[in-house]
Amino acid sequence: MPLSQPPPDPSKACFPLYRRAWFLPVLAGCVYFLLAYGGLRSPDTEIVYRVAMSLVDHGDWQLRGEIEGWPPGFGGAIGRDGKRFSVYGPGQSVFLAPFVPLGRAMASLGVWRRIQPPLSHFVDRGAERFLAGVPAGDPRPHAERMIVAWTDLLLAAALVALFQALVARLLPGAWRARLFATLLFAFGTYALSYSGTAFSETLATVLVLLGLYLLLGLRP
Repeated sequence: MPLSQPPPDPSKACFPLYRRAWFLPVLAGCVYFLLAYGGLRSPDTEIVYRVAMSLVDHGDWQLRGEIEGWPPGFGGAIGRDGKRFSVYGPGQSVFLAPFVPLGRAMASLGVWRRIQPPLSHFVDRGAERFLAGVPAGDPRPHAERMIVAWTDLLLAAALVALFQALVARLLPGAWRARLFATLLFAFGTYALSYSGTAFSETLATVLVLLGLYLLLGLRP
């Protein structure tokens, strides 16, 4: 006589969407996207972006051009060769470099002639135009920066995924605790605030959590 099969486990048959590993990072990424400005609003990020441009266009770290509305030389320091370099770390510029040609390709599509991109504040008198409520004089540089400004959305979603994986290691089997801890991290900490800034904090936190995750994985 064939052995009878055990009845299916309802908890396994019904697998809510919010218990899937990809759900919270995707949810956080969507919320971050809806709340993002889409332009570079800090002189620090403009400097980091210009270093990324130098890496793409010239293959060096030189900081070129001045920041509109700020004193000459802001954010830079003169090196031994007499050239000006950014005072900020290189990691964020390296991360942004692949997105510079992507932003230029997107800007060249011409759609920005009909749909104005968000104003970045340190090109094309963007800050003045933003305060006056007038559109860009030349939408192309704003469109180029818009793609770069959205890169932190990808990093922030990856940050949520890493945190969720880290909590899963610390709290095995307690999916409710992992759910609420990850929700609190995604929407109740600076992860939300920095998701649309293009600052280096999100990238630095991703690297820190990734290192911690790998260290826990190597733990005997």
